[in-house]
Amino acid sequence: QMVALVSLLQLLKAEEEARLSSDGKEYLRRLNNATLRTNDMVRFLKEMERLSALQPTVEAIVLSAMARELQGAFQQQHPRVEFTFDWQWAIPGVVADLSSFVRAVLEIGACYLNGRHGRCLVSGSSRLVEKGTELTFCLEDQTGFADDITPTPVRWNAQTLEQRMEVVLAREWLALSDASVEFALPGSGGVRFAILVPQR
Repeated sequence: QMVALVSLLQLLKAEEEARLSSDGKEYLRRLNNATLRTNDMVRFLKEMERLSALQPTVEAIVLSAMARELQGAFQQQHPRVEFTFDWQWAIPGVVADLSSFVRAVLEIGACYLNGRHGRCLVSGSSRLVEKGTELTFCLEDQTGFADDITPTPVRWNAQTLEQRMEVVLAREWLALSDASVEFALPGSGGVRFAILVPQR
């Protein structure tokens, strides 16, 4: 039902917004935002239920194989984005739960990509650090992303990023492998994050 309501509002926005008064446009914007927030809350509860039921399988992950899985998932979830991928795995593998690891990266990517279209470079690299293996991912806008609501590039700050539902979920998924994530916000308007996978 929530998906149907979101779709109905998107259709209304596309077909009727130009005919609305300024008050009507503002009401439509508020209604759309409220619906999206409610939809997020429902999804969050479902994901937390899935998390609590999951029995993680911590095993050796080949990062090149994980990257192929990520590529397919990114392209499936964001069909309006033209992706370029660049993987540089100096350390070829880690020990973690593959499914939850992939979910975490996709959740963080969704913060940046949902509802947008354009070209995006997704890169990843790995290196040894004192406490384990650090995997660094970066999503970079190559066009000045257009948004379905506002045709301006997206700019995050650390506070708003940390409050995003997707980031909360990503931290929970990573915790199944005892991994953690830290963020950086390059001036290009992209997002960079480093996942620390502890030694085992």
